[in-house]
Amino acid sequence: MSAATLPSPAEKRPRAVVSIEPDDQVFSGETVTLRCDIQGGGVSNWQYSWYKDGSSTPVSNEQQYSISSVTESHRGTYTCRGTERGTSRYSHTSDAVTLTVSDGLCFCNNVAGLFEAICITCNPNDWRLFIDSSCKSLKAVLLHNGNKYPSLPVAHSVHLKEEYTSVKMLLGALKYDEYGWEVIGDFKMVSFLMGLQGGFTKYPCFICLWDSRDTKAHYHRRDWPQRTEFTVGKNNVKWEPLVDPRKVLMPPLHIKLGLIKQFVRALDKESRAFSYLQDFFPKLSEAKIKAGVFVGPQIKKIIECSEFPKKLNRKERAAWNSFVAVVRGFLGNHKYENYVQLVQTLIKNYAAMGCRMSLKIHILDAHLDKFKENMGAYSEEQGERSTRTL
Repeated sequence: MSAATLPSPAEKRPRAVVSIEPDDQVFSGETVTLRCDIQGGGVSNWQYSWYKDGSSTPVSNEQQYSISSVTESHRGTYTCRGTERGTSRYSHTSDAVTLTVSDGLCFCNNVAGLFEAICITCNPNDWRLFIDSSCKSLKAVLLHNGNKYPSLPVAHSVHLKEEYTSVKMLLGALKYDEYGWEVIGDFKMVSFLMGLQGGFTKYPCFICLWDSRDTKAHYHRRDWPQRTEFTVGKNNVKWEPLVDPRKVLMPPLHIKLGLIKQFVRALDKESRAFSYLQDFFPKLSEAKIKAGVFVGPQIKKIIECSEFPKKLNRKERAAWNSFVAVVRGFLGNHKYENYVQLVQTLIKNYAAMGCRMSLKIHILDAHLDKFKENMGAYSEEQGERSTRTL
């Protein structure tokens, strides 16, 4: 090596300094940016090298090393060094910075001990696990089958993203495999549990291969091929299932929400009925009402209203009356003997009104045998109330 390319003596070499944003302690899912600045030496043409945990292989050659959606695998110590382009002159290696990644999940690490502490027998068959997720939080609550006992919050996070990996982490933290509870949540959560791709997919049902895009067959066909396997990369399966599909409970509250959503969306927006809804729910925006976005207490309130049906035309009134009948005679605490007829009538009236067949309507139409005898005793509604207080 010639004298011109020999590194400068150590004391003359510039110094690499690392900065980290937003912090060196972050939560899973956040974005972290490490920046390497070379101080001294009067050189601006640097090539950067980042090293993790003392490895000699660089993990990045950019001045700013950004990690989007950080995970526990990114934990460790990081150093950087600069090399002047076109020469072998290099900087001191920076002091190491330690990146700490927390999953941000608060959870009960001893469910059996929790039951012992409150003097209740820990029988997994007596409880169902309700999991609720949104863009702001992920929560899990144990609900007693029959609702004899209060709900038991067992996990909560305001940092984990609404995604498959977060649900997998939650189930692992609760040692789900040891207990094997039945699980309930909305159908977006069911997709995570079964490893299904999200969004408007061709095969969104976890029970059968209902084609959500074959609208001509909707309301006319019920006998879709059953799902016999969950093979990654096939029929919209994106990940390995997290639970046995037989452990997934039907969510009556979210089916109610889906039914009223499709009913309201099919209403004539210039009709007396739609205007009445706007007056009836003055605090709801017009956009929410047009989208049919309601919550459980609002559904109960409009069902009990005797004036609303008077604003509907003949087809709308038939669909509304069948919706109310299914809520009272199937999706609540009482299952009427003629529940099959009630559901079939709803399907017929929704079709006549022009309601779009959503996944929730399909589930009612094709999979009544998958519902519990007493839906009120196995509802997720108690869990919804519990998670709002967390």
